[in-house]
Amino acid sequence: MPTMKTTQKKSKKQKVHEEPQPDLREQDDDDESDEDDTDDVSVVDDEEQEEEECEEAADDETDEKRVRRVKAQRRNNRKNARQVGYRKWAKAAGLKTGSTASFGNDMSASVFTIADVTRMASWCPQTADTGIELQEFKKALEMRDASLPQSAAIVLQTNVESFARKVVADVVMRSFEAQGPATVTAANVRSVLRPFNAVLRSEFSTPFGLVRAAQHIERSDDKTIIPRTTDDDEKIAEERKFAKMNHSKLMRQADRDREEAREARKKRRTDVAQTATDK
Repeated sequence: MPTMKTTQKKSKKQKVHEEPQPDLREQDDDDESDEDDTDDVSVVDDEEQEEEECEEAADDETDEKRVRRVKAQRRNNRKNARQVGYRKWAKAAGLKTGSTASFGNDMSASVFTIADVTRMASWCPQTADTGIELQEFKKALEMRDASLPQSAAIVLQTNVESFARKVVADVVMRSFEAQGPATVTAANVRSVLRPFNAVLRSEFSTPFGLVRAAQHIERSDDKTIIPRTTDDDEKIAEERKFAKMNHSKLMRQADRDREEAREARKKRRTDVAQTATDK
């Protein structure tokens, strides 16, 4: 009998030890999840409150303010998209690994392709009324119709690449040294290009066509980029009349000559193919 009592006591002690103990880590995890849930709820409440405030502000604003706000938002989105694209091309060109001192010559990749350089060399305004000086317009028409061999385009590509990199590096450096706006302005570009005025073919100090275009392009506040006076309107009318009599005449003649040259090349190819077929 005494032995049975001792065994019963031992079994009771074993049962006591075998009872599952509460897992404190699970309780801590539950407490943390509860806290996270409360934080999520508070964040959602804050977002809903902000959305309600934005909706109330949108309801209070007038149509004019709403249009102005939408235009500003679209302008900022386009600006951000351009900046992302510029960073992508700068990284591809080696700006991330190169240094400022060797940026003009250290080229791990080329930004401008052969096709880009060819389009640059043969660029010409599509219309005669662009505010370009008559002789420069005539040279642009000649370059448009002139042929550019592949070997010459490769040499031009190297020079354009080096020149463009140097100009960009100097422009960015001057804009930061001037402690002005974070973006590059036309004044920065003009100050960098001024020493090359004697060797560049096209005008850049004050491009007359850009001035006239800026006098017609409206900003967000319904004003043009450059103010236009009544005297400017009279001068613009006279310039358009002069361009219609001279620039348009040159463009029509150049277009006819280009079309005749194209037909002549086509006829020569046809004759060569016909001769090869006869043989």
